[in-house]
Amino acid sequence: MRVYNSIQTMVTRSITLVVVVALLTSALLVTVAPRSVSAAACQALGVDHGTVTSTVTIPETATYQVWSRLKTPNSDYNTYFLEIDGNQCLWVGGPMAANQWVWIGTKDNSTAKLTVNLTKGVHSLKYIGNDEELRLDRVVFASDLNCVPTGTNGANCDTPSDATSPTVKLTAPAANSTVSGSVSVTANASDNVGVKKVDFYVDSILASSDTTAPYGFTFKTTDVPDGEHLLMAKAYDAAGNPPATDSYKVTVKNSNIQLPPPPTDVKVTAPNYNSVTITWTLSPGASGYQIYRDGIPIAQVGANATSYTDTGLLPDTHYDYKVVALHESGAASDPSKEASTATPVVNDSDAPSEVLGLKAVAVTSRQINLSWDASVDNIGVKFYDVYRGKGTEAPQKVAQVTSTSFGDVDLEPSTEYSYYVRARDANNNTGEESDTVKATTPAAQKRSVIYGTVKAQDTGRGIAAATAMLTTKDGTRLIYTTSKKGSYIFRGLEPGILNASYSATGYNSKSATITLGDEIIRRDVTLKKR
Repeated sequence: MRVYNSIQTMVTRSITLVVVVALLTSALLVTVAPRSVSAAACQALGVDHGTVTSTVTIPETATYQVWSRLKTPNSDYNTYFLEIDGNQCLWVGGPMAANQWVWIGTKDNSTAKLTVNLTKGVHSLKYIGNDEELRLDRVVFASDLNCVPTGTNGANCDTPSDATSPTVKLTAPAANSTVSGSVSVTANASDNVGVKKVDFYVDSILASSDTTAPYGFTFKTTDVPDGEHLLMAKAYDAAGNPPATDSYKVTVKNSNIQLPPPPTDVKVTAPNYNSVTITWTLSPGASGYQIYRDGIPIAQVGANATSYTDTGLLPDTHYDYKVVALHESGAASDPSKEASTATPVVNDSDAPSEVLGLKAVAVTSRQINLSWDASVDNIGVKFYDVYRGKGTEAPQKVAQVTSTSFGDVDLEPSTEYSYYVRARDANNNTGEESDTVKATTPAAQKRSVIYGTVKAQDTGRGIAAATAMLTTKDGTRLIYTTSKKGSYIFRGLEPGILNASYSATGYNSKSATITLGDEIIRRDVTLKKR
């Protein structure tokens, strides 16, 4: 939705100040309101070079970024004051290129976004010129804080608003039913724009998160004691509306179940570059088998099966496999011994395609999150190499990841960083670098820190490459991949209530709620093997 209203013109010293207020709404985000120049109403710096008043009708209470379309015949330092409701005074402007209309969305030429918290309803606006040569023809309030207006009206930021929460309903197992072994927990979720994710909880502990429909996870009931347990599904949308929840109790009963022995004589072979065949000996009493690759379940086969071929793999890559036998209830035996192999090298000289759709978003004063579209390769993309530059420095490789996202941490506040990404296949053929994107970390607000070690329960040692994740109240996710010794650290955190989750391949995840003040907190976490 876009609103134009109260167009007024005021001529002062032959300078025309024309104001068209436009309100652009999209996904609502939350950030810190800008610092006022003074608690009282604005006053011009010296001579008032033009004052215009107007009003704007805000459809939803939210945080809005303020953008001004300005022009000046010189490149001197030019500013104006925007007064809101007679009590907020925003200082807008700075050095600009001469004789060009530009969109300015920062405070007094700083790197901080010029944002303001506005409630639903009508607000009064006053525009006060501080410099004789400055022209203003449009002011935009945009609730999409990541959008930069372009053109004469900034219509590119004008996307539909979403103020509707999603809905969710658990569909299996049935409420108040008795379950045992491994059970599929499923839910239906919908939203007027789109569901972002559905989180599943067992006894208020996060068990799984699913971002694609149909939504569900496998509940291994043998991990909890017999008795009543609460299942809950929580659905989120991308606009940050309050999540929807549905919950009920089930009764777990696994006593008197005689589990089959784990499969024996597990062997693996790699007949070609993109597949591995796993074989094993039948386990007495098994109703089926589940195959794990690198600690993740990839397939389930019937009671008489003694082999499985894993396809869609990459050449010259190491893989580890285990097999578990399943009871008719769905309960699983202990895993077999691990068997490993490597797929053969393939003669491949074709490089992956260029990475497209790279985006960079500064989520804290010390972290920038990157995301991009998957690249394409004739055999398969194995890695994405991430390059980062600081200010005017040449970009250097800072990460090698297998996913299409990366959280860059331990950055400096109030600093501009540039990034590009290249895809690489198993033969080290490297695609062209993506377009370069830039993001600037905001100024540090607090020095709060959460740090610790993610450890394995059976060994007490730190788990390398585990994932520690914090979710803030506005839904922003901060992700840290642990070091070789299992350590992690989040710096520059704002005080508040944070949801923390910890996971690692082959281990059960854990979650917790952390109430953070302006302090340093240590949180060590122990994970149990699946």
